[in-house]
Amino acid sequence: MTAPTRNVIVTLHGAPDGTRVTARLDQVDVYQGFIVPKEYRALTVDSVAVMALFPNHPSTGLGTTGSVYTFDASPRGMAHWRVENVQVPDADCSLDAISQNAVAPALDAAQAAMAAASASAGAAGASAFQAASAATAAQESKEDSEAAATLATQAASQIPEFEGLTLSLGGGVTELQVLVAQMLLNWQSGSLAGYQPYLVSGTSIKTVNGVSLLGAGNVTVGGLEAVTVPAGLGVAFTATTLTLSYASGYSIPTTAAQSQWSTAFGWGNHQLAGYQSALVSGTSIKTINGSSVLGAGDIAVQAPLVSGTSIKTINGASLLGAGDIAIAGGGGAPSVVSVSPAANQNDYAPAGWSTATTLRLSPSVSMVITGLAAAAAGTVRRLSNATTDKLIVLAEDNASSTAANRFKNVGAISRGHVILMPGETVSLEYDGTDSRWKLVTTDRSPMRRWQERHAIPAPNGGGFSMSGVSLEAMGTLLNRDIDTASSLSSVPRHSFVTGTGANAQAGLRPNGGQLATFWGGLFRGRFGGAVNPGAAGVWYFGTSDGVSSPPLTAGNITANGGIANCFGVSMDPGETNLRWCNNGVFGVPTRVDLGAGFPMSSTAIYELVIFVPPGGASRAGVIYRVDDMSVTPGAYYANTNLTPSPSQSAFHYCVCNQASGAEYGVDVFGLEIYSPA
Repeated sequence: MTAPTRNVIVTLHGAPDGTRVTARLDQVDVYQGFIVPKEYRALTVDSVAVMALFPNHPSTGLGTTGSVYTFDASPRGMAHWRVENVQVPDADCSLDAISQNAVAPALDAAQAAMAAASASAGAAGASAFQAASAATAAQESKEDSEAAATLATQAASQIPEFEGLTLSLGGGVTELQVLVAQMLLNWQSGSLAGYQPYLVSGTSIKTVNGVSLLGAGNVTVGGLEAVTVPAGLGVAFTATTLTLSYASGYSIPTTAAQSQWSTAFGWGNHQLAGYQSALVSGTSIKTINGSSVLGAGDIAVQAPLVSGTSIKTINGASLLGAGDIAIAGGGGAPSVVSVSPAANQNDYAPAGWSTATTLRLSPSVSMVITGLAAAAAGTVRRLSNATTDKLIVLAEDNASSTAANRFKNVGAISRGHVILMPGETVSLEYDGTDSRWKLVTTDRSPMRRWQERHAIPAPNGGGFSMSGVSLEAMGTLLNRDIDTASSLSSVPRHSFVTGTGANAQAGLRPNGGQLATFWGGLFRGRFGGAVNPGAAGVWYFGTSDGVSSPPLTAGNITANGGIANCFGVSMDPGETNLRWCNNGVFGVPTRVDLGAGFPMSSTAIYELVIFVPPGGASRAGVIYRVDDMSVTPGAYYANTNLTPSPSQSAFHYCVCNQASGAEYGVDVFGLEIYSPA
């Protein structure tokens, strides 16, 4: 069996007749176990050579190794000609078409006729033109003529078809001699149409027991006793007969697959035998995103999706996997996120905030929130104070948070900041135009059950007036409802001034207006340093036992004998900032510095809020600057070193000049008391 061939028309314009064209494979190719010849040759006639070549194209031919042809020719009187990297399809074609790396079209009628004529004529048809050309060339060179004559004589002695042929026809080299010489060359190259290429023992023809089959003589094959007989097979051999027999349970293969099977992948229907047929991308093997799986290189595909990372979740539920995600009307079921922060928060975005509808806060201390992570325009969030004794402050437009996360106009009632009492809830909406969170509603239902009492300065020196509570003034009471030197010149307030005597005191407190701590209460006051707020005196603003005047003359706040049963803000001599202060007995109080944003000066105006929960076991406080809302509010919480229940509490605003003899004073702008009705 030989490898099939297809006619390839090679055109060398201007090449003389008899120009040899060679086509070589760059590697071995195999067809059904047969090794394809690696080199083919042909001669040109009228500048055209027809070559019968093995179709080695891997997708449109029979090639299996990806081999390519290289075509070479050296026409006499012309430059060397070469075409590389050619693969022949399984159809007659022209080299011009397939050398452009395109799928070769079928030959037209004229080309097909020419290919058929050239192939049928064989070497003899082409040799007439070769002989004429060779004769002309021989006459041009005596040496070439003699060499050609010798070659022709050798050809006549080696090729049976030319035995007995007389090559000397009237002397010199004849066209027939040249023809014979050329045919000898073709014979040796194996490319003569219809002739067997040279056999090479061990390469193109097998050996038997290591002995070549070529040449004269006999190859002796050893007896069958040297052959290993498979189990179940019996072998008997006589001089003329080989008999095979099968043991019980064994038989000659009868199925189509068995009869076609070959361990050497030799002849037969390999697909029927169970072997994989040639893979064709897009036909017998799929493509990925239109790219063939066959060949070198990589095919990029979608990275694995990870819920919450490369694919979003819906209401916290993964989109991956089986099942259904139920979304309630209005955008999904309410989502409540409960958190317990332990400190003030800037740009607050606790886990679950992006999908939460309610943020339920249970801080371990009173705290300040300066901003919440921004959301889409129109997003509404509810914030709930879930504690029973702590305060939460939403600071107005505070620079501690990124601008887009801040609050704006949230506390119209509280002049900017919102103070969330225990049990209160606020609704906030994100304004996409202003890029701020804004207050929608405030649920103060727990406070509505309490009674509110106000004390405000009366104009023209009329003092304070509070429903149900009488107020006691200490020191000199000055009417300061109009003061052009103050930034709050049109706001009524009263100043309580010590005078110039040493250890003089001034202030305001309820006269017998104490509140039992087991009832609980809320105190709110607005105040500032009115007169000479220097560092030599003692200041206190907050709640105390209300039984007697605070004994500030006996020593500083931090000394024994200072204010007892207190919770508020204070300042000792030598200090410049207010400090949180709480003390349950006449001992050393706990004090926490509020920092440089809270000086005791004639221009700083403060609002102080103190909450006493029912039972009185703890206190919570908030203080912030009314004159400078950019200062972050201070929040404080204490549940130790406090007035033990059921001792009484009442608010106190007081100042003592100690031994300085200087006049000190405090401005009071208003008081509020909330107590059980």
